[in-house]
Amino acid sequence: FTQGPGALAVTACLVGLAGNASRPVVQAVVADMVPAKARVRAFSLVYWAVNIGVAVSAALAGVLARRGYTPLFLGEAAVTAVCALTVFLAVPETRPDPARHTDDAAPDTEAAAVKLSRQRRFMAFVAVTFLVGLLMQEVSTALPLTMTREGLSARDYGLVISLNGLLVVALQLPATRVLGRFGPAGPLALGTLLLGGGLGMTAVAGSLGTYALTVVVWTAGEILLAPTAMAAVADLVPGHAHGRYQGMYSFAWSSAACVAPVASGYALDTVGPASLWGVSAALGALAAAGYFLILRGRRDDRRPVAGTTDEHDEHDDR
Repeated sequence: FTQGPGALAVTACLVGLAGNASRPVVQAVVADMVPAKARVRAFSLVYWAVNIGVAVSAALAGVLARRGYTPLFLGEAAVTAVCALTVFLAVPETRPDPARHTDDAAPDTEAAAVKLSRQRRFMAFVAVTFLVGLLMQEVSTALPLTMTREGLSARDYGLVISLNGLLVVALQLPATRVLGRFGPAGPLALGTLLLGGGLGMTAVAGSLGTYALTVVVWTAGEILLAPTAMAAVADLVPGHAHGRYQGMYSFAWSSAACVAPVASGYALDTVGPASLWGVSAALGALAAAGYFLILRGRRDDRRPVAGTTDEHDEHDDR
């Protein structure tokens, strides 16, 4: 029912605010509810469900929009209300007891040093994630523009990009069984290399088939990256502060979403697509090295302490 560009902008801002506010909360709830060893599998399930939802909603929206946008948006509002009611009735409160907030209250020097080391490692992880976010945003900004320059149509882009959702839905859960055997450093480094390499291959792509091949490569990287990164964030931070730190992690992705469209568009107009995709491959290699250096030596081998949802031993911050 909104009319005019100003009102639409305000409405879009509110929708974006609500949508982005829910993401770190969902991730914090999963981190609180699930033991450390099962987090990669849990986040994979969440990511898998989200991708199914995206695929189904895209198909339904295309059909329903032919009958007008008002029923479409009203239907979305109803579904969102049902979702909120389901969460309120079925999802338990998971925030740990404030009495257990030992990290912030620890008076001794050793505990303070551990806390500072943890925060520095986490902020380095967020900085690397910002680079990964820039690469992921190019899929929806620079990639369609590059394909258009090659004479391909919007339909061609839709067909190619649909491979991404299909592969995630088909392979995410089987990949989880493999990911659970390793610590986060290897999968994140390999996933980022595949992401950057697949995007870099776009520089020499010239046909629909070769663009599809690039999507297959960087989607394999995405499958390794997404759940492992969310689980790694949960393992890097104290158990009582999952919401705070997951919010900062989400901020890295939101910042990348603001920067990438401008930077990609400027690069395409000035240095051209080949240079843009070459830099993307280099950024992928840089981010892979960053993830590996930050997380090397860490494994999901911790056991939850009796009576807690997630106690982090100080020796994990070695």
